Amino acid sequence: MSQNLRDQIRHRMNSQGLNAKRLSVEAGLNPTAVRDILDERVQNPTYRTIQALASRLGATAEELMQPLAAQSLPSPPPATSTGDIVPNVRLAPNAPPLDDFARMPRDVPVLGTAQAGDSDAFAIAFGSDPIDFVRRTPALTGVKNVFAIFVRGESMVPWREPGGIVYVHETRVPRPGDHVVAVLHRAEDQDHKFNAILKKLLRRDDSTVELLQYNPPGTEPIKLKASEIERLYRVLEWEEVIGL
Repeated sequence: MSQNLRDQIRHRMNSQGLNAKRLSVEAGLNPTAVRDILDERVQNPTYRTIQALASRLGATAEELMQPLAAQSLPSPPPATSTGDIVPNVRLAPNAPPLDDFARMPRDVPVLGTAQAGDSDAFAIAFGSDPIDFVRRTPALTGVKNVFAIFVRGESMVPWREPGGIVYVHETRVPRPGDHVVAVLHRAEDQDHKFNAILKKLLRRDDSTVELLQYNPPGTEPIKLKASEIERLYRVLEWEEVIGL
């Protein structure tokens, strides 16, 4: 399967004029994810990773795992002045026409940066320069108060892989069952940075917030006093980000 996957990725990258880093980022993965697969540093990528790549490449996950010779892979049609949309991509209502994925504006700020210490904690910076910017999908056109973070650690695999991108909405109220960014307290000696964790919200009341992580399996829920959490932000699921 791995050799088939590498062959499929290379063929489709070349036919669409992509390089490994651009494909990784535009699929919502770690910037080195595709290069790691092609160079065989990652022998068995997760199905979720394959799905993300397939979606960006206009294929299905199953097609990416088939032998290249078993398929007839047409070259993408030339772009027109009105814009050609990749076949499996449905634009959100009122989204502007796009010639290709790369035309999505890269204006969503990345506020989360890896922090030494806790394996999956990170520092989130408010009121200072973003560490990067990621693309605004058609579904997020005109949406304010959205930022992104890079996932750190493996506590939320398979929902999100380390180095992946998470989009966060500042004003949508999280409910039990939502994935959330819990901002805990100000990072030491930093005016604008706060320590934060990415988890699933199980329960919340005036005194307690209960959070869940997926790894290691069987980990007990994390119970925090409400007073320990300065802010609780809801994560946008991929269906919301891409407008399904």
